[in-house]
Amino acid sequence: MEIEPKEQSKLQSTLATASDVIEKTFEEKDASLALGFARNIERMKTLGGIAQAKVFHALFHRWDELGTGGNPIDTIVSWAGVTAFTVDRYIAAWEYIENIPVEEQQEFLRLGIGRIIPLGKAHQQGYEITEEHREYILQKPTYNEVNDFVREEVKEAEPRASKIIWKMDRLGGVYIYKAGERHFVMSIDINSTDPTVQLAAERVIAKMNIRRL
Repeated sequence: MEIEPKEQSKLQSTLATASDVIEKTFEEKDASLALGFARNIERMKTLGGIAQAKVFHALFHRWDELGTGGNPIDTIVSWAGVTAFTVDRYIAAWEYIENIPVEEQQEFLRLGIGRIIPLGKAHQQGYEITEEHREYILQKPTYNEVNDFVREEVKEAEPRASKIIWKMDRLGGVYIYKAGERHFVMSIDINSTDPTVQLAAERVIAKMNIRRL
């Protein structure tokens, strides 16, 4: 999966700014620099959330170096205008990013902080997220799909009784699973050599979030 040059440039610029703020914060022993930066980017979405996660992580793990005193989480909450629950999730998300191969980090960062959070919490709780898991997660377009995948595939928890899961066998047979029961729905010609049919099949599989058995 390639990252658009413009998008990657924005991401790198934002993270570089976060790094500069972190460095200056600890050079000057002034927590207000990093905390002020975190507060100012609260309104930002994808890139802002990722930069906040990096700042929160650095402040939490290096708080004693600043000599500020107090509790880092409480101080971040007060300055950045976010909840302690959010701070904890952001810290866990960045911890996860730092523990995956460098060559994969950019692809995950472009997902946005919301879709990294389920991975961070699973990693924090000691679950193993394999290369196969990561490859699949990178295809997920929404937070709910990533969250469900982590819950059911990484943590191997039972699906919620009301949830419908779409799966496809090797021949293209599509089934739905609900409350432990399997129901056949349709077949998709996944072996077609027709480019138009191939494209249509790929779109249906992605749109319906159909998992391969």
